[in-house]
Amino acid sequence: MLDVAAAHDFTIRVGIASGDLVTGTIGSADRQSFTVYGDAVNLAARLESQCKVLGVSVLADQQTRDAYGVASPLEPCGVEMIDGLAVQVPVFSLSAAP
Repeated sequence: MLDVAAAHDFTIRVGIASGDLVTGTIGSADRQSFTVYGDAVNLAARLESQCKVLGVSVLADQQTRDAYGVASPLEPCGVEMIDGLAVQVPVFSLSAAP
C-alpha cells in the first residue's frame, strides 16, 4: 500500500492492532453497512492518528509485534499515551525496506 501511494504521489498512514473484534452488518433493509467493533479496532484507529505525530507511515501495537516473532520488520518506536487509554502503549514502526 505504501509503494502504491508513493507511486501516485500521496502518503498514507496505517495503524495495526491485534486482538478480538466483532464484525457484522448493521442498519435497516433499506440501508446496511458492514462494520467492525472492538478494542483492537479502536487502538488501530488511534495508532493511525499517532503516525502523524511521530512522523511515520505505519504503527503497530505490542501484540502485533509479538505475532511476528524474531523476523519482525517492526522496530520499537517508544511508549506513547494513546487517546482513550489510561496506560502508555509500546508502539512499533515499520522499518525501512533494504
